[in-house]
Amino acid sequence: MISSTQTPPSQVIHKPLISSHFTVIENPSKFSYQNHRFFSHSSSISEIETENHDSTSSEEVELENGGVFDDTHDVSSSQELGLNPNFDEINDAQMSSIGLTDQELEGDNGSLESSLDSMDLMLNEEFVVRLLVSPLIPGDHLIRFYKWVSSRNEFKGNTLLLSELVRAICNDYEPKRKDVYALWDLVKEMGEKESGVVNAEMLNQLISAFSRLGKGKAAYEAFGKFEEFGCVLNVDSYYLTIEALCKRSFYDWATLVVQKMLDAGMLPESEKVGEIISFLCKGYKSKEAHVVYLAAKRDNKYPPQKAVNFLISCLSKVDETVDLAQEALVDFSDEVRKHAINPFSWVIRGLCRKNDIECAKKLFAEMMEKGPTPGNAIFNIVINSLSKAGDMEDAKRLLKLMETRGLKPDVYTYSVIISVTQRVV
Repeated sequence: MISSTQTPPSQVIHKPLISSHFTVIENPSKFSYQNHRFFSHSSSISEIETENHDSTSSEEVELENGGVFDDTHDVSSSQELGLNPNFDEINDAQMSSIGLTDQELEGDNGSLESSLDSMDLMLNEEFVVRLLVSPLIPGDHLIRFYKWVSSRNEFKGNTLLLSELVRAICNDYEPKRKDVYALWDLVKEMGEKESGVVNAEMLNQLISAFSRLGKGKAAYEAFGKFEEFGCVLNVDSYYLTIEALCKRSFYDWATLVVQKMLDAGMLPESEKVGEIISFLCKGYKSKEAHVVYLAAKRDNKYPPQKAVNFLISCLSKVDETVDLAQEALVDFSDEVRKHAINPFSWVIRGLCRKNDIECAKKLFAEMMEKGPTPGNAIFNIVINSLSKAGDMEDAKRLLKLMETRGLKPDVYTYSVIISVTQRVV
């Protein structure tokens, strides 16, 4: 008989034991009445009492003869029994108290299910959860145990049990690939058969597990099941999927998920926004990364400066996006600007490369006025560009300014100036 009735631990009322609390055990050689007694209160969880009784005690005689215990007999509390009423993990001692050996827990022949079948226990939801969260049982055996439990009508479509199973397998830092894929097959089966059984948290945990395994396609498949299973996407759903896809360089799929995330207005916190920007930049998706950056600014989720600098670097390398990089410099605070020599250098280099000398000169003048103070490299870049553009007056002026600051033009700069001067003469 299986009972799924639950009562919060604080409301459990322990009643005296009576004969109806006991279940016949078909294998007395393995489970002795005097050492293992299984019972279930209608208003409480299944509990296990483990007491040592004298072989000639009246209680034992009455039990063996089908008698009834004295109503004054007290039942130990769940803590005294070694059971934590808050769904904590079962330890070795507790497993031993119900007669489950390591061989039965870890065996490959279904011995756990067989042993529980032979006990004919009155199981309820909490007892099953305690087995599912036990660290003693391997992942593939947990899946087999869940299938055994869910074959009973009382536990069909039970979201709590499936949730605990997913958590038990996916929470490992290095989950086993075969266990995660077997779990995914089971979750898909449950989601297709019964509406409402699978929830968003389960799918997020699976996506995270696939990401740690480096299985981007599987993560993307799980992401695509949200609507089919009636689950609502949340911030973690988008971020975990983007992370999983970018780890495997599936940047085109990742940009699709990014667009959906932006359309839904579900940006994660600033640190993760910075990671998404970095992911996309590594995949040569700097324009898409810039869109994420703008959305983050609107939502006051300004990403870490390191990610912003990386974005500016990538934008500056392509002529059509240099202007976007220059716009991003405007967002720098005065304090950040003091130490932003590299971002400014990248933008000036990009402007000079695309022959936008006027913008380069303007940005250079701003640096002279507000900082960061231009160094040798920026002077050389601007002088070279001015010389090549035939603006020798400005080139010579900057050359003198450079020397007054104790900086020296490189050989290339001198050669460009001399070459252009000779052509003019």
